[in-house]
Amino acid sequence: MTNKDEKTSASRIISGRRKVSSKSAEKDSKSKSEVTQAAKPKEVTKTEKSKTSRATPKRTPRATKTTSPKTSDKEPSAAIDQEYTRLQEEIRAQQTVIAELTVNMESLNNQLSKSSAKQRLGIFVDVPNLIYGIEDVELHMGKLLSFLSEDRQLVRAIAYCPISDDPREPIENQKFIAPFLNYDYRLVTSPLKRFADGSIKGNCDVEMTVDMLSMAERLDVITLVSGDADFSRAVEAVQSKGVRVEAAAFAGSTSSEIRAIADKYLDLNNFVDKIT
Repeated sequence: MTNKDEKTSASRIISGRRKVSSKSAEKDSKSKSEVTQAAKPKEVTKTEKSKTSRATPKRTPRATKTTSPKTSDKEPSAAIDQEYTRLQEEIRAQQTVIAELTVNMESLNNQLSKSSAKQRLGIFVDVPNLIYGIEDVELHMGKLLSFLSEDRQLVRAIAYCPISDDPREPIENQKFIAPFLNYDYRLVTSPLKRFADGSIKGNCDVEMTVDMLSMAERLDVITLVSGDADFSRAVEAVQSKGVRVEAAAFAGSTSSEIRAIADKYLDLNNFVDKIT
């Protein structure tokens, strides 16, 4: 083989190598592009996007409803039952309190009605006028007190008694004192006055008048056991304070002034069987 032939064969070999290398490079580039295309997601073209947007209508996202967890029906019914039971217990307690208050109010009303029904009474006895009013009859001062204070609240009973200054006569045996000693009378005494003509008079009018006026504010009724006209002004003064005045005496020792001025007059002659 000549040099010329050797050169041509060498050039062919080189060109062949070049062709092979270029083909292998093309294959390598093709394989790389395929790998990258497989790794990358397909890009959607604008036309494809428009087609898909037309084909599938847009759906607006619905607002998600936040629902509270549902409690079972048994729980609220149990709570209602408990509340109802509690209210019933409170009502029963209130009813008990009201019943107790009602009983207390009724008892207080009864006490008030009883106390208001019984009038407060004061009895003032002019002893000489009483004893000299009837002859030959021995009065029972305890029965007289019960008769005059019947259905009333007796606050005070006072007997005004003249006493003798004779030391030989014990005071408890004197005729104006002895009838009252064993009964609920308060005794107010004054000495008998002796006059020049020998007469004796016992007078407790001043003491009796003062006591009636001083006690009038604590009394509803005053019973004046006397028919003496000297007490007319005292009776009017007591009546002016709103106190009712009753006169109790025997007709023979009762003045017309006392009969007229008293709110009520009791003729003891009509009640002898109750006071003897």
